[in-house]
Amino acid sequence: MTTNILEEHFISKSKAIVHYHEFLMKYKKGKSTIYLFFEGQEDITYYSNFIHRLYPEMELVQINSEGKENVLKIHSFFDWERFPKRQILFFVDRDFDYWCGVAQGDDYNIYVTEGYSFENDIVTKENYMRFLEELYGFCGAFENEKKSLEEVFDKYYDDFLENSYFFMATLVVSYKKTSKHLAKCVNPTDIIKVNERGVWRTERKGMPIKQFMLDKFSLEESDLGDIYSLCGRFQEDKEHYSVRGKWELVMLVQLMNYVCCEMGPSITPSLYKDGAVQPHPLLTLSKGQAASILGSRINIPERLVEFMRNIL
Repeated sequence: MTTNILEEHFISKSKAIVHYHEFLMKYKKGKSTIYLFFEGQEDITYYSNFIHRLYPEMELVQINSEGKENVLKIHSFFDWERFPKRQILFFVDRDFDYWCGVAQGDDYNIYVTEGYSFENDIVTKENYMRFLEELYGFCGAFENEKKSLEEVFDKYYDDFLENSYFFMATLVVSYKKTSKHLAKCVNPTDIIKVNERGVWRTERKGMPIKQFMLDKFSLEESDLGDIYSLCGRFQEDKEHYSVRGKWELVMLVQLMNYVCCEMGPSITPSLYKDGAVQPHPLLTLSKGQAASILGSRINIPERLVEFMRNIL
């Protein structure tokens, strides 16, 4: 490994030790308190809502571990003969571990998301319809109009998924090549733009979108062979394929805004009659707020319910 990578691992381990000691300071031996380690603040906001709903009387101590690597390192620090494993839980995103051949946390007190990240749980047709009705004012639409709204989701989500392979492949190949997770270098709105043509942009900042992605992820044209090979693997093994959750969530928010502001009159004409209160966004869902606002409104994911009930 290069010096920079070694330095990054050292910093990560140092942070993990800090958060492990944070746990030791807060630990109450013999109490029924549950201790939860998360990747970041967004994860805490998302999961704590569900866990409080499942166990409203339970005392929780939540620790922001500042990254997935730190969460798993902290888990490795524990002497499980000394600490009760069922009271100390860890939550991580699956990310692209499967495609990189990376072993995932396989202990029973480590929760790993079903999709790429927890945001994928939010993006379903059922949730899309619920959000349109509760947050955009489409609750009064006729049943045939609601059916049309569902068909819009199917059309755009299929386009999003089927044309996502190149974007995800560049992310994975970049990680394999650089050992760096460069997804944060790309603003999701640089690659996602919902309009009448579909979801994904075809160009950005004066260059074809594929060249834009290569530049952002420190790749070259010589890497295209690996990228297209991975695209083939994605298509052959769709059971394990999932788009980055933050991208998927941005797509959902853009789609709902597009439906409300551009498609509403033609799809739900009953709501646009003279004198009616027309559909409109009841709040602004910024990139940073969408996960916490929308995530708090969905049903508790079955995978999480099963994990918590098997543990507690």
